[in-house]
Amino acid sequence: MDEGQRAFSERLAKLNRRQRSLSGGYVLKVKDDGLLVAAPARGRTGSFFQPRLAVFLLVFLWAFKGMLIAALGPGYSQSVDRLAGGTPVERAGAVVMYPDPLAQWIAGRIKTTLEQMPV
Repeated sequence: MDEGQRAFSERLAKLNRRQRSLSGGYVLKVKDDGLLVAAPARGRTGSFFQPRLAVFLLVFLWAFKGMLIAALGPGYSQSVDRLAGGTPVERAGAVVMYPDPLAQWIAGRIKTTLEQMPV
């Protein structure tokens, strides 16, 4: 293979690599001289599951349960018991909303904080 053919093949391979890198999406950027250049978009990489989101949802769920327990008091357990006797969806909600020790501890902290606040 002569030198011209080798250089052409290298340029072609470089263009193919560039096209593959831009196939997942791209962002147009303006260089200092005004030239528009396509750069690969940095999107979500990896799996759909994101640990940070899962932790945030769990913390929110426990805080929400704690606020409900603090607000409803003994009526909260009665509401969960009523859910436990309902449809399958309501029973699943009762399992999730069962007053666990962490939610009860959070409820206790919320109650004491609210009692200490000046009105």
